[in-house]
Amino acid sequence: MTRERMALWLKIAVLLAVAILFGGMFVLLPLIGSEMAQMYPEIAFLFWPTLIWCWALGAVIVAALCFFWGICDRIQKDNSFCEANAKALGRIAQLALVDVVLGFGLLIFLSCTAHPHPSLFLLFFLLLFCGLAVEVASALLAHLVQKAARIQQENDLTV
Repeated sequence: MTRERMALWLKIAVLLAVAILFGGMFVLLPLIGSEMAQMYPEIAFLFWPTLIWCWALGAVIVAALCFFWGICDRIQKDNSFCEANAKALGRIAQLALVDVVLGFGLLIFLSCTAHPHPSLFLLFFLLLFCGLAVEVASALLAHLVQKAARIQQENDLTV
C-alpha cells in the first residue's frame, strides 16, 4: 500500500469516526436521554447536565481527530517522522487524558446525584480504560516519532 493510499484510508476513517460521533452525540444521545427522562422522572433533572458533559467529551475527541488529520496530511506528503507529528501525537495523548478525567468526573457526578445501573459503571470503566490505552499509545508513539525524527535529521545532515 502506498503512503498516499494509506493516508487516504486514514482520512476516510477519521471522517467516518466524526460522522458516527456527531450522529451519536446529537441524535442518539438526546433521544436516549429524553426517553430515560420520561421513563424515570425522578432523574429527569440530569438530562441537560449529562448531555452537555457528553458534548464536552465529544468535543475533546473531535479535537484529537483534528490533530490526527494533520498527521495524515504529513504522511501523505512523505513527512511521517517529523517534530510536528510528534507534537500532534503528544497533544492527542493529552486530550485523551482530559477525556478520561472528564469521563471519570461524569461518573462521579452521576453517582452522587443518582444511583446509576451497575452496567453503566461497567460501560464507563471500559470507556475510561480505552481512553487510557489511547493516551499511553499516543504518548509512546510521540516519543518514538520524535526519536525517529532526530535520527532522520542527523542522517540528512551527514549525507
